[in-house]
Amino acid sequence: MSFLRIVYILFLATLFYTYWIALSRLRSKRLPLTPILGWMVGLGYFILAPLTILVLNGGYSIPDIIGANDQYASVDLASKTYFLPMTVIWLALLLSFLSVLLFSPSQGHATSEPSLGVNERKLKKILFLTSAIAAVDYVVQIHLAGGIEPFLLSHWYLRQDEMFTLYGDLYVFYSRASLANQIVFAASGALFAGMYLQKYTRNWRVMILIAFGLIMQMVMSGNRIFIALFGLAFLDGTEAANVMILLHVINDFGSKFEYLHGLSYSKAVTFVLPRRLYPMKTENFPNLLAGLYEPGQITSLGATQLGELYANFGVLSVLLLPIVTVLLMMLSAGSLLANGKHLLVSAALFLLLIWSARASFEDNVITFVFVLLLIRGFGLSKNLNLAGDLQLTSAVEG
Repeated sequence: MSFLRIVYILFLATLFYTYWIALSRLRSKRLPLTPILGWMVGLGYFILAPLTILVLNGGYSIPDIIGANDQYASVDLASKTYFLPMTVIWLALLLSFLSVLLFSPSQGHATSEPSLGVNERKLKKILFLTSAIAAVDYVVQIHLAGGIEPFLLSHWYLRQDEMFTLYGDLYVFYSRASLANQIVFAASGALFAGMYLQKYTRNWRVMILIAFGLIMQMVMSGNRIFIALFGLAFLDGTEAANVMILLHVINDFGSKFEYLHGLSYSKAVTFVLPRRLYPMKTENFPNLLAGLYEPGQITSLGATQLGELYANFGVLSVLLLPIVTVLLMMLSAGSLLANGKHLLVSAALFLLLIWSARASFEDNVITFVFVLLLIRGFGLSKNLNLAGDLQLTSAVEG
């Protein structure tokens, strides 16, 4: 076993130890789905778990049949080339996990308050409403594609590109609204599944509706992420390719490529400007990466949120990632979410922040704005929390 591999295994040992303790500190029966918990699950799922596989395997090479560019298609951890990226990742994650231990209340204090009650009747109404909106959305998508057959034969990524070419910014806003509805459905589904698993409801028909809705989201969007986000409230998995690109980003930016200096984050502000009025509007971070690592190809690449931080701010990302973690802890503990009046918003943030550990910042900010508009527009949070109940329970059916 090489010296570098021993060092990397020691890195993993410290990360897993602090991560496990941090997660234990964040568990709360009162408000089970919080933004900070989602962020920590995302860091574990999208960075720590894939990093572990790469270390144990000594690296990885994407098969030639995939057609990945040689600029990022392989990682050999026996090479000293990757010592700096591995150290940056280790420090950023370790400081993030330690910040949870330093700033979160002790486990006894965190679980001393009674858990919040969830209005089962209202939660079912939310699930039925978002399912109905999704059904209309699917009909519209099939119509825009020219019918069922062209829709099924087209690739989801290329289909979105074609729709943007035809309808421009109007389609972008429509797709964002559709995504927001899917997030609200998945968030309310996770809340209901939590009730079901804790045996506070035995309504298996609604569980079938949730499973069917999640499968339909995957079929219609071509994206498995909604099922993954739903399952991550209870399960775990890996996304190794993004960590491979993360390692290359840390090696390449500042030398091979110039730092972005916050450019990708500005998209969260300039998104509202139509491209015809602002033709120089910045591409999002996955598209920027694709332009650098897969020039001329219609695709996008992810490098996790740590990768985006590094591409913009360099080694400052080692401090910025734990700062983000502390800010999310403050948000989770703040009066707006901790009192349970915004239970659905907290659950939606839980899911979005799992995804934000992998996806670009602007993508999640914009999605969250549309989620808030949907929740406020339909009054979905009203009467969802049963104030005064001592545990997660269903409303009395009339």
